[in-house]
Parts: sequence; structure tokens; C-alpha cells
Amino acid sequence: AILSGLVGSEMCIRDSVNSSNNIGLLNNSGSWILQCDSSGNATFTGNVTAYSDARLKTNVNTIDNALDIVDQLRGVSFDWIESGKHSIGVIAQEVEKVLPELVVTQEISTTEHPEEKEVKSVDYGKMVGVLINAIKELKAEVDELKGGK
Repeated sequence: AILSGLVGSEMCIRDSVNSSNNIGLLNNSGSWILQCDSSGNATFTGNVTAYSDARLKTNVNTIDNALDIVDQLRGVSFDWIESGKHSIGVIAQEVEKVLPELVVTQEISTTEHPEEKEVKSVDYGKMVGVLINAIKELKAEVDELKGGK
């Protein structure tokens, strides 16, 4: 392992000994707490969270017409060009038309498309609010059909 630097009491390393080319953080006992492999897959031993404290927010509004929003989204299955691995998800360009705040555009190039300058990614966690409200809207419709139960 090659020591790349210290982050607090954790070590940031690159594991070249096992030919894995993993990078990440080790805790004080030498166990991975964050590991990223050469394919870009990251594994955390703890939870991945995002700030959601009401005290950090302003202009808070309930997401209305969530079913209509979800109806405009398309879940897809696909194969990654680089690895050939099969996966499921959404298409960032399609999501961006409906929920632009969920899409991040980064400047990068890949070996397959060195001319590409922008690659889009989706913040799937932010989709949860829309999905929660869509389920609530469906429940209200079901309750109404059942006679207001």
C-alpha cells in the first residue's frame, strides 16, 4: 500500500500491493471505511447521508402533482458501454427535463469518448421526496375509491 496522505486519524491509501488499484480511507485498525475500486464503485462501511436539517433550509414547499412528475420519468435497464455490465436506473438527460435539480453535469472525458466534455449524473437520493408524495397521492386515490376509508 502506498500512503497518499492523512485525513484526521484516517489514512488515505492506494492499494497497489494486491494489484487491486483500490483507493480509500482506512480506520485506525487498518480496516477500510471507504473503498473505491478501479471501476468507480465505492463502498462505505457506514451510512451515506446528506444534510436534511430544517434549520438549514428556506422556501420549503410540498411537492405537488408528484404522480404527474413520476409519470414523466422512465425507468430503464441498460448495459454500461465501458464495462458491459447490465444495470437499471434512469437516463440523466430525460430526468433533467422533468427534475433539473436532480442532475449534475461534470466536465470529463472517457477513453471511449475523449471528445466528450460534459457527462451527466443523477442524484438518486433527491428522487425520494417525489416518490414519497407520489405514493401519498396514490393512497389518497385508493382511499377515495374504497369509499373514503
